[in-house]
Amino acid sequence: MQQSVDPRIQERRRKVQANRSRTSARRLVWLLFIVATLAGGAWIVQSPGLAVKEIAIDGATRTPVERLLAEGGVEKGDPLLLVDASAAEASLRTSAWVADVAVRKVFPSTVEVIVLERRPTAIVEHRSGDVAVALDGTILGAAADLDISPSGKVLASVAPGDVGELIVDPLDRAAIRFLTAWEGPFAVISQTKGELWAELDGYTVRLGGPTEMEQKALSLEAVLLEGQPTGSMINVIAPTRPTVLPPEAATSPPATDP
Repeated sequence: MQQSVDPRIQERRRKVQANRSRTSARRLVWLLFIVATLAGGAWIVQSPGLAVKEIAIDGATRTPVERLLAEGGVEKGDPLLLVDASAAEASLRTSAWVADVAVRKVFPSTVEVIVLERRPTAIVEHRSGDVAVALDGTILGAAADLDISPSGKVLASVAPGDVGELIVDPLDRAAIRFLTAWEGPFAVISQTKGELWAELDGYTVRLGGPTEMEQKALSLEAVLLEGQPTGSMINVIAPTRPTVLPPEAATSPPATDP
């Protein structure tokens, strides 16, 4: 004889089944919502309206900005939302010309690049080749390849490195600082027994050690403005107290260091 099921148990089973159905339906709705949201987000990211249409560049005259951006993964047509500004800046800083740079995204479709470029201020001459350098000693390239008008050149005691590297000798770096501040006639600076000497426009100038180079440049300019006989030796080791030996009393500097 078949035993009947208690109606209360049947009702309980029905409610459990109904709850399971509702839970499954809610999960399906949430899954569909998430899929739709992701699809919509992907469409927005890839939307032509948010693609890079313009690369606005300010401050770059020698830096190949667009080529370096492409190497850093940024080109016209790329989704603006996916542009990695930090990676783009890192790519641009690989150029010896770039002293500083900022990259930012301007919605809806512009990448803005602001570059602070180094300026060639001197030539460093060495038997291995002449290079143009910036104030901080960064080698910018072969001097012959650049259209520049430097204020002078440094007869380097140490061979320059590759483009983008720094001049390392402290006296050579001091000479570069002097030439960056110098606004007088073309000067040739060399090292002699741990000191810097300059030859310019018929004058021999004792610059001394690698300190106060900007002040020494200003002091020398002031001395020359007073009008000195050609062949004089000018001493600006102490830039606030320069001295001048007339041609008949002047002596040549010691032999230049090899």
